[in-house]
Amino acid sequence: MAVPRLYPLAIHKMDGSGVGEWSGRGAWKVVIHTTETRGMPRYSDGALAPHLTFWPARGTVTQHSTLRRPSESVRAFDDDQIYQIEVICYSAHSVADRVGGLRVGDLTVDHLRPIATFVEWLVGKGVPVQTVWPGKRALSSSQANAAGFRMTSSEFFQWPGLLGHQHTPAPNTHWDPGAFPWEKLIDLLGGPDMAEHPASSYGRFIDGHDIGEVPSWSPWEEYVAAGGSSIKTSGTWAFTRADIAWVWSKFIDPLRKRTIIQATEIAALDRSIDALEAANVALARRVVALESAPPGSIEIETEKVEVVKGVRIVT
Repeated sequence: MAVPRLYPLAIHKMDGSGVGEWSGRGAWKVVIHTTETRGMPRYSDGALAPHLTFWPARGTVTQHSTLRRPSESVRAFDDDQIYQIEVICYSAHSVADRVGGLRVGDLTVDHLRPIATFVEWLVGKGVPVQTVWPGKRALSSSQANAAGFRMTSSEFFQWPGLLGHQHTPAPNTHWDPGAFPWEKLIDLLGGPDMAEHPASSYGRFIDGHDIGEVPSWSPWEEYVAAGGSSIKTSGTWAFTRADIAWVWSKFIDPLRKRTIIQATEIAALDRSIDALEAANVALARRVVALESAPPGSIEIETEKVEVVKGVRIVT
């Protein structure tokens, strides 16, 4: 699997230290955290930095570590096929209210869209992250650390989709991302809500394995009609990597390219505005110089203009 080192839609800060190499244990997954801050954390000068930080209030994505190696934040399991992302908001709503921060439960579809885009990009690059979540939330530390809430190590290794820090096995104790709106994110990704926790009921695997029921979606029908490799029997789809590649090329990649083109056009407009502002400053300085000059010290060339029977004559 040759995932690019850099995510093309991110600001590449690259200040994370990382944790070595992937262990090769378990299914690929994305773990979501909340920063519990109003702005970008320092992550202990990069020692605890995730792969990416999403800043919903600004609509930006910042990359801290290469996508070809693990990053930090999940104790004892950091190197186990995990892509880790932080969202700048608060799981602790009372703290958010006190400091004027963003509540995780108030994240909108527009806030979540960049996260969905990243997950779709990963899948397009061959990382088999599935559109599923554990189906239950902890809204406090006591709930997250109650018996039976967190995944066991075995469940965690087998989990093939999205999850929160609160779902990771002991010795982890954090309860973020609290009231994260998983359903909105799942809807953006076009996949079904996953309501069951046990590994035996996960389903939705790739490379021809049964992935369960999916919503009716005409592009898949179009793909199959065109000779695609998906097979549908008794209302159940079986997907292959070729299917995912087709969706990437037909829908996601064109959107990515349009986004890059728009970003380039915005940058060109910014440069034009900067040039106009510089010219305006130069003109203002010239006006000040003219106004402060002693009378008669500046000669200004003038033109005598006459209009004779509608003809403009300059002498």
